[in-house]
Amino acid sequence: APLLMLPMSETYSGGGLAHGPGGILSWRRARYVLRGADGRDVAALDCAVEPRGADVTKRLHFDGGVELEVAELAATACGSGTGHALWPGAIGLALWLHGNREGLAPGAAVELGCGAAALPGLFTALEFPGCFVTLTDGAPDLLPGLRRAAARANVDVMVDARVHNYGDGSFDGLAATARAAAADDLAPADLVLGAEIAYRA
Repeated sequence: APLLMLPMSETYSGGGLAHGPGGILSWRRARYVLRGADGRDVAALDCAVEPRGADVTKRLHFDGGVELEVAELAATACGSGTGHALWPGAIGLALWLHGNREGLAPGAAVELGCGAAALPGLFTALEFPGCFVTLTDGAPDLLPGLRRAAARANVDVMVDARVHNYGDGSFDGLAATARAAAADDLAPADLVLGAEIAYRA
């Protein structure tokens, strides 16, 4: 099984507001490496953190030249539940996609529970030209930011963002009133992405 090598701390604070999955501590630059079972590096990226008011921008540079900028919101922003942060599983999934790109050729992809960062979905749109990607989350207020992120990455014509709760949506504290798209409202996809989208608190 692949092993994701992480920095000592996944979280940081700035401007008086905490960010990241745990919402504590500090770092501005990190290198992430995905290693295969044989101990060889499968893929790697460098991450630079830039505070922007109450939010944070993470600039990701994947070995091989792919660059992407993702947003991370203050923990209470946009009614996002747990979707405010870029979680380590999303980084690991994007690295796995990058390291295994030769064996993949998706025409359509959907990311479930993409949160504010939507890293796996946006990366898929960049890494696989011609792949149409649907980003989904249960927090409707995240959609404008997801569309802006797709435009910044120059993949907005290949990316759609929409509200979609799979299951009953109750597992991560999302408001029960969030409008859920019907399952058949999503276009068929030959690649389904999901990172750290189901857990028990």
